[in-house]
Amino acid sequence: MPETLLERIEHDILTGTGSRIVSCRFLARSISIERLPNATLTAVPRCSHWVQIERAELFHAEVARFLGQEKNT
Repeated sequence: MPETLLERIEHDILTGTGSRIVSCRFLARSISIERLPNATLTAVPRCSHWVQIERAELFHAEVARFLGQEKNT
């Protein structure tokens, strides 16, 4: 993929700090500012790989935030 297209990708990655499938360290190195400058990595404590199941409320809040639909309370 051309670099100019990579720069336009906005992407949130949520993973648990206890994931044995993909480590936070690996993801942090993979999502470098040079490769994906608009990507963010959120490491969720007390969770393994399935954030959407293990921490569903937090997952839904992060997805809503990313989509610009967070609730103003």
